[in-house]
Amino acid sequence: HFFETHLIYLPSLFLLFPVGHGTKKAPVQVTQLEISESALPGARFQLQAAADPDSGVNSVKDRGDDGKIPILYLQKPLDKEAARHHILRLTAVDGGKPARSGTMTIIINVLDINDNMPVFVKDSYSAVLEENSPVGTSVIQMNATDSDDGLNGEVVYSFGNNVNNKIRKLFEIDAKTGVITVKGLIDFEEKDKYEIDIKASDKGLVPLATEKSDYCSILPLPLS
Repeated sequence: HFFETHLIYLPSLFLLFPVGHGTKKAPVQVTQLEISESALPGARFQLQAAADPDSGVNSVKDRGDDGKIPILYLQKPLDKEAARHHILRLTAVDGGKPARSGTMTIIINVLDINDNMPVFVKDSYSAVLEENSPVGTSVIQMNATDSDDGLNGEVVYSFGNNVNNKIRKLFEIDAKTGVITVKGLIDFEEKDKYEIDIKASDKGLVPLATEKSDYCSILPLPLS
């Protein structure tokens, strides 16, 4: 369980009907609460107390140092990628005989933080390219995904920090699609294989990134 409360009886947001106030059943109320993934265990979230027009033993039962105000405690960190929502059912009970009660449904919406880095779909990437391939020729498409939401989950591609100027003159990568294309003259006699490091980054406030190499082999032109 992710949550606990220090109250044995959990008050809700609506009016309870104590003994002597008829037999009408209180409707189930729904409220929503937003909690960030960054919230630490032990974080407290105050809920609105139940209202009961009775007094004494017929009023809503009181437990804990905060009186009749229910406090929700976070027991474990939340992970939006595992569960975007948590649904709790809370009950308020008065002390009458017979006891009257009401319930409230609380929907916990988990707010995303940038806690996942992009992950390349494949473990390795390799391509074969003929020498003298025209500028704009597609070499290979790199593909990475990020399980975060919004900008935290949007992936952009670039060359790795250690890619030298020679490779940057021969190849380019589309930041949005991850497609590597030919930019310069590919000469088999000059080099027959290239290792191109590609970086996938998200767009979080503090971006997370990972790198993967593409191994590109160059084929010589057939002898005429």
